[in-house]
Amino acid sequence: FLLRCVITAAFGSLLLGYDQGIISGAIVPITNHFSLSAFDVEILTSSLTLTSILGSFIAGLIADWAGRKMGLMTAAAIFIGGSIGMGLATSFGILLVWRCVTGIGVG
Repeated sequence: FLLRCVITAAFGSLLLGYDQGIISGAIVPITNHFSLSAFDVEILTSSLTLTSILGSFIAGLIADWAGRKMGLMTAAAIFIGGSIGMGLATSFGILLVWRCVTGIGVG
């Protein structure tokens, strides 16, 4: 049981680290494509981390209500949906919304 808990927590951290690594490499093309200011870049890069805090609270409620397995599947679906949404974003606002959705899935 303890090993499964540790592995699950590790995957959550892996998702957060992976997404932070991706945005650090993609921020220059994103900035050029959407003509972002420095403030916009800061908001975009920190939005995932901030919304993952909210996601962790929601995950606890889902786990209490539907169980851990359903909570993990819900988080994975939210993360995948948010990632697809970020890839299809046509404006900064849409990208930011999908980045926040992904943050909830990471949390």
